[in-house]
Amino acid sequence: MAGEHAGHRQRMRERFLTGGLEGFADHEVLELMLFYAIPQRNVNPLAHRLLDTFGSLHGVLDAPVEELQKVEGVGEYAATLLSLFSQTARRIQQSRQSQLTPVTNRGQAEAHCLALLGGLRQERFYAVCLNGQMPVSYTHLRAHETRRHL
Repeated sequence: MAGEHAGHRQRMRERFLTGGLEGFADHEVLELMLFYAIPQRNVNPLAHRLLDTFGSLHGVLDAPVEELQKVEGVGEYAATLLSLFSQTARRIQQSRQSQLTPVTNRGQAEAHCLALLGGLRQERFYAVCLNGQMPVSYTHLRAHETRRHL
């Protein structure tokens, strides 16, 4: 990259390292992610194309890998990386939710289930195990359907 874009990636990384994602526009967040999958190309136009195609940052990150790859400029690595972010965030939320949090009422049970299922596009069946004091002691994905519901 040359000209006006020289140093752009480094400036973006430094901006992130000093202030996190605060103040970043959605396309800039996608750019920062795409830097790691597409090392030698200006990814700004691609970030905008992704947002135009999927409507929002969460729309991009929740999109199936196959759908991401239909966007011009998105290869397997970029699609996999983008998909990884949303799934990792979901796993982090599940981990936080299951930190031996007691499930003593319907609201807490619903919150736990929403953490497990929120944002998914496919059916899942989880076994949620509680011990005698009612904290979640184990959550396990038992099976899942691979078909998509429209």
